[in-house]
Amino acid sequence: MRKVEAVEMPRGLVEANAPVLRNVVRDLTAVERAFGRGIPRYLGDYGDVFDELWASVGLEEVPV
Repeated sequence: MRKVEAVEMPRGLVEANAPVLRNVVRDLTAVERAFGRGIPRYLGDYGDVFDELWASVGLEEVPV
């Protein structure tokens, strides 16, 4: 595991496309701050984070 900012990511994800994941986490953090919610410092399941981000902005499905 490699620590990237405040989120731990497996090295494979870091090498694959970590900037996308970091942006998702940053966006989720911004949305939750706006609504007064906190998130764990270390996020384990990026799929759940991504789904929660889309749900928090009112989208049920990811646009293709």
